[in-house]
Amino acid sequence: MNPEQIMQLSYSLIEEAEADQLAIQDVLLFLDGMVKYKYGKVYDRMDMPTFFEMLEKYREERHQSYINGKEEAHAQFKSMGDTNRMSNDTDKEANRNAMNEYLKNQYK
Repeated sequence: MNPEQIMQLSYSLIEEAEADQLAIQDVLLFLDGMVKYKYGKVYDRMDMPTFFEMLEKYREERHQSYINGKEEAHAQFKSMGDTNRMSNDTDKEANRNAMNEYLKNQYK
């Protein structure tokens, strides 16, 4: 790529990042993965379509990680069970009395 193409790629990347809410850390993670051939091999040249094709693979991976994280958090929340608690003392006292009466009748 020549300097003009690199500049055009940079501007396009900034526009894409704004639309997709990519932070600079995301771009750096993508570039690190690209250098390690994580999103495909670059044989003899790099052009904008190839770059954005690789970026799309990174976006899909990022989105899937986000979905997996949400599903895991939801599963953990569900495993916590019922989180409703009695708020006032009269309900607590009534519940204690009811349990006391039940146990008395149960073990007579």
